[in-house]
Formats: sequence, structure tokens, C-alpha cells
Amino acid sequence: MSAAMRIDPVHPFEHAGLGTAPFRFVSCFRGKRGCAYCGQELAICFVIRSAEGNTFVVGSDCVRKTLIHVDASLDLDIRRALSDLRAQEREAKREATHKRTMERVAKALETLDRAPDLLTDQPHPFFDHAQKGETLRSYTLWCLRNAGDTGMLAACRTVERAASAQEAV
Repeated sequence: MSAAMRIDPVHPFEHAGLGTAPFRFVSCFRGKRGCAYCGQELAICFVIRSAEGNTFVVGSDCVRKTLIHVDASLDLDIRRALSDLRAQEREAKREATHKRTMERVAKALETLDRAPDLLTDQPHPFFDHAQKGETLRSYTLWCLRNAGDTGMLAACRTVERAASAQEAV
């Protein structure tokens, strides 16, 4: 075997002085740090533990070096952890959006409470309800209390436009 074809038995992280192999993936998180191996600024940080228990953070490219001299199932663990992190971020974003929507709904309901005649001069958007004498106000109140986020936001916009038009008069 030629010298060029020989595989170095020392792990790249050991060469960098990060500890002794085997290295294990621990977890991942979003943060601003530098990679302990290459120095690159990271958006997603992967925590690695050496055989003696030292932990350090690497990026998504360098975490693949952990796979050297380790079983192949580690790659699946990394992908699962990254998927879980992204799912948590999506859920947090969805919750924050819903919270902002509910705050806007509360303001719209307050506006309707303060102005009992707001939206009563326009008919209900559905013919059957309009025939019964219902108004845009009753429809808007129903949406603010029962619709999904999109319907609630549309109702909020209706109230906001009507309130600003009434203030302009």
C-alpha cells in the first residue's frame, strides 16, 4: 500500500486537540458561535463529546467528521436532532404568530365594544343572513370568536378599516 493510500488512524478532531476518539454527537441548537474545529461562524451548533467527556461545538460540515471511526447510525441521529430543532423553531414561530393574532383580535373586540354602531350599516355578506336582518357587525363578531387565524385577521382588518374611516369623518 502506498503512503498516499494509507488511512490515518488518528481522528481529525484528535489532530486538532479536541480530545480522544471516539467522538459522539450529543445535541444541536441554534446559536452564534465559532466551530471548534475549523473556526467558521455557525448558525446551527452541534455538540460533540470526546471519549474523556470533553464537549465542544462544531458546524454542520464538521459534524460529519464525527462519523469517522464511528457507526453509521450517527448520521441518522444528527439528521433527527436537526429535524427536531427545526420543528421546535417552526412551532415557536407558529405560536408567536398566533399570539400576535389573538392580541389583534382582542383590540378589534375592544373597538367593537366601544363603538356599538360600527359595521351595522352594512349587510351580512351571506344573503340568507342578510335577509334575516343580520349585519356585517354580526358576521365580523362571529369571525373574531370562531374563525381560524386567517378569518380572524380578515375580521380584524374589517374592524380596523371601519374604525379609521369613522375617525376620519
